Amino acid sequence: MKSKILLLALLVSVGSLYANQPPANPPGNPPPKGEKKKHKSPKAPEGVSEEDWKKLLEARKACASDPAVAAAQAALDTAKAGTDDKAISEAQGNLAEAQKAAVTKANPGLADAADKAAKADKERAGSGKNKNRDGGATKAAKPAKQ
Repeated sequence: MKSKILLLALLVSVGSLYANQPPANPPGNPPPKGEKKKHKSPKAPEGVSEEDWKKLLEARKACASDPAVAAAQAALDTAKAGTDDKAISEAQGNLAEAQKAAVTKANPGLADAADKAAKADKERAGSGKNKNRDGGATKAAKPAKQ
């Protein structure tokens, strides 16, 4: 009987030790200083196999030193420094085209995957959160009341 009580007391004390510890990083809180957020890797566009997608991502990294890609990336960085959503969207589209051209030149076998990825990149760039639903056209200003 004493052994059962002792065992029960031991289990309760061990359980209370773990119950009083806070979680490592509670949900909704930013990571502690020094730790970066883990970014999700981009998903493969529709119609591109996982194998081709991995090859395409590696080819894009390898082609980052291409002059056209580097210039498009610099233009995108400059556009992001500003507040013009249209300029950012255009720069993202230009970067997608430059990456497609560089990857196709380096590995012609990935031309189809590069084309689909560039198309998906352009669509994603064009669907910014501040973009108007009517295709970017602005509404006419209301006439001033007299």
